[in-house]
Amino acid sequence: MKLFSKRLQKRTLLLLVFALFLASGWGAVSACADDGMLKASATDDDLERLALSQCVFTICDGEVYWMSLTEDELAEYAFYLMSNLDINAAAAAGILVNIQFESGFDPNKLGDDGAAYGICQWRGDRLDQMVEFCDEYGYDPISMEGQLAFLVYDLQENYIYPYDLVRLVSDTPDGATDAAFYFCAYYEVPSDPDEESADRLEYCDILFYPALLDLDL
Repeated sequence: MKLFSKRLQKRTLLLLVFALFLASGWGAVSACADDGMLKASATDDDLERLALSQCVFTICDGEVYWMSLTEDELAEYAFYLMSNLDINAAAAAGILVNIQFESGFDPNKLGDDGAAYGICQWRGDRLDQMVEFCDEYGYDPISMEGQLAFLVYDLQENYIYPYDLVRLVSDTPDGATDAAFYFCAYYEVPSDPDEESADRLEYCDILFYPALLDLDL
């Protein structure tokens, strides 16, 4: 199931060298620990720690953007979604950036005082359906594998409208941000989709979609 590229690793090392050269003039780090992401100016130590973690990151306008995935994990999850949902890289980026913001790719993530759970923060009947699906098809409901399999099933069987919207986006930066918005608004269904999706669209445009293009899946 894994198709891995080393392009991101090479680009990451080049960016790190460049970033370390500039870092002396940058401010302190501000991290979103709950989401496993950072978007801020960084010091030498922060960038070194980030590189050692092997997380995929980029630098844009003097700020560091990272995701809580290694290159191998990004390739694996994107390839799984693209293969099983018959979607392009832009659509996969739109889904993955939402998972990043919902759970930081932690299948054991609890949210909303324990009411929400998993990579997509399912709750209530939807959470029960995820567990039942995993039990029926032999997956561990607390595993990334089982939850991704349920996500594919849920989109194709229960959320046809957002699935169709995501599936039909163009394989372009605009298509990726469209997919990020559609998934947020119609699958995650927050109370204010415009506000909730703003950072997701930014990360999709700057980090997730370019990273998938570099992998050339």
